[in-house]
Amino acid sequence: MIELRRIVASEVDALAAFAIEGIRPELYPLHLDRAKVRAVVNAFIEPHTDRFQLAAFDGSRIVGGLAAAVMPMLWFERCEAHVLMCRATQPGAGKKLLGALKHWANQDMRIRRVIWPMECHADPRIVQLARRAGFDNTLTVCT
Repeated sequence: MIELRRIVASEVDALAAFAIEGIRPELYPLHLDRAKVRAVVNAFIEPHTDRFQLAAFDGSRIVGGLAAAVMPMLWFERCEAHVLMCRATQPGAGKKLLGALKHWANQDMRIRRVIWPMECHADPRIVQLARRAGFDNTLTVCT
C-alpha cells in the first residue's frame, strides 16, 4: 500500500539518491553536484508556502517523490509553480503525487499555472502520466 507524506530530515539522503537516480546523470556531460541536490532536498523539509514536497512510500522504501517551487511570473501578475522533481517507480504512486500537487496548486490563488520542464530523454511513462494529469501544453526551450 502506498503512503503519501512529507519527508523528514532522516530521509534526506535516501530521497536525494532517489532523485539523482531519476536524473540519470550518465546521459549528460555535466557534472552533477550531489551536495547541491542534497541541499535542495533539505531545503524542502520545512513547510513553506512557496514549496511543495511529497513522497510516496511502500513501507519504509521511497517509491516516488515530487517537489515544486512557487516563483513570481516575470511578465504577468501572480505566480507559477515549477516542478523540480517528479519520479515514481511503483505503479499508482505518480498519479497520487500529481493529484496532490494539483490539489495544492488549485488551493493557492497565487498560482496561475504549473510548469514541468522535462529533459528530452524523459521516461516516456512519466511524459504520458503528465499528459493524463493535464500537462498537455508544450513549449520549445532552447539550451
